[in-house]
Amino acid sequence: MTQDQIEDFAFYESGLSADGCLEKIDDYAKEAIKRYGRIVSDKLKNQRFIGILDNNLKPIHENDVVKFVVNNEEKIGQVIYSKDSAAFCLDVHPIITLDMEKFEVIGNMENDYHYNEFGELALKPK
Repeated sequence: MTQDQIEDFAFYESGLSADGCLEKIDDYAKEAIKRYGRIVSDKLKNQRFIGILDNNLKPIHENDVVKFVVNNEEKIGQVIYSKDSAAFCLDVHPIITLDMEKFEVIGNMENDYHYNEFGELALKPK
């Protein structure tokens, strides 16, 4: 979908295009609504649902930080899409090779975690 099609769809689904509603708001309000939609759309682009739920039935998205087990060792990792593996991975581990029943979403890269100076996942300072 193009950006214009997304905006048209959002106006329709929100009810703003119903029965002359758009004609009742000024151009500034229309533009503000479009800008808001673009911001939300841009934020969601990097947060694709990967089709898996964690052990608490929480959906797992790209860029989530997940606690998982590999070789009987508990680790945390960022959900990324690897073009080389053509699969979603937790760091370097393709998700399909891991015990998905032990996945637990503990945060995400945007709000909770970052990579520290040693290249390790760490909680962001509050």
